[in-house]
Amino acid sequence: MTAAERRRERMRGETREAILDAARQMVESEGIDGFSLRGVARAVGYSPAAIYEYFGSKEDLLDCLYFEGRGGLSDRMTAVLDEAPEGRPAIETLAAFGHAYRRAALEQPELYRFIFGRGKTPQGAISKHEGPDVPPGNAFGLLIDLIAKGIENGEFIEAPPPVVALAAWASVHGFVTLELSGALEEASPPARRLKEGSAPPSHDDLFAAMLQVLALGTLRR
Repeated sequence: MTAAERRRERMRGETREAILDAARQMVESEGIDGFSLRGVARAVGYSPAAIYEYFGSKEDLLDCLYFEGRGGLSDRMTAVLDEAPEGRPAIETLAAFGHAYRRAALEQPELYRFIFGRGKTPQGAISKHEGPDVPPGNAFGLLIDLIAKGIENGEFIEAPPPVVALAAWASVHGFVTLELSGALEEASPPARRLKEGSAPPSHDDLFAAMLQVLALGTLRR
């Protein structure tokens, strides 16, 4: 790649990030119903047609917003990896991924419901990634990579990394979806107790307990 091509690539990446930043601010201030590509274009000083050079539709932009950019799910998961002390067990990082996933959903519930409530696979949710180099914005690829490393070092069960990653994602996603739907509040106290005779736990306690159950099914005996 020539110097001019690298410069154009860098500028395109910066423009894409600026669009995602403007989109995030609009979702936070206007909500999904008030979100529009025209409004994003005004915020970044571009024509609506120019936005389509980066995102094919409003839905594509919102999908990318949830998984990419500053504050996106991939950014949060990358921060987990960057902040992890050297030698931390993969199972602890897996739990940290789970907490990052839940925070992303609870901090932007309207966007979460939009992304996963349309009856179609969101762009960026599932990846065919295999190998050590995870493309930017690929949250599921980061999860697969972690699982693969845990299997390689003998920490996780011997199974295809995408299968284990999918099981982990399904567990965390299912809990978060139930939490946001209000189903956990509607459950009777006996169904929410961690131990017989104990008081109903908080959602944080329930989530931590669910992660422990997930670990029991993931760790190699």
